[in-house]
Amino acid sequence: MSIPHLAARYSFERRDTTEGAWRTMDRYTMPDGTLAGTSVELVGAVLLHKKDSMATLENGLLTLFADTVSYRFTPVDGWERLTPTHSLAACYGVESTHAGRGTWTTRDTLKDKASATEVRTLTDDVLRIGSDVSVHTSGVLIAETRAEGIALRFTPLTVSESSAAGMAHSA
Repeated sequence: MSIPHLAARYSFERRDTTEGAWRTMDRYTMPDGTLAGTSVELVGAVLLHKKDSMATLENGLLTLFADTVSYRFTPVDGWERLTPTHSLAACYGVESTHAGRGTWTTRDTLKDKASATEVRTLTDDVLRIGSDVSVHTSGVLIAETRAEGIALRFTPLTVSESSAAGMAHSA
């Protein structure tokens, strides 16, 4: 499935025909309730293979209808795909998660902060293998790797935060 004008990040919700409310698909999304645009194309393609399913795309909103359930993918404002022209902060805090985990944590990261050069190298590698990197208007980056099933969140640190993180990490 190919979505024209693919957004960087989407919310993912489900509604059974017997219910009126849409529910976030927490076990498939990142802690903020979103997933990468390329993941939406993959999930959408899988869901469309269900018997008697169909899809509509209107103003970026993708809705899939199957026998007893509907799925909705809504573009999330403030996010865009990372390009080489995006400038990066000098230093980032690093956290990781798996889809459905519910929290970002430093527990599984190799380090708790990274320089702009380290972040650019990693995000270039993630993009080269066909995964997704999104940047928020706040400067936060999410690198979502489909093959490994993990995501990394890079949060810009101020000079005082990066110094404090370095002191805490070396203590």
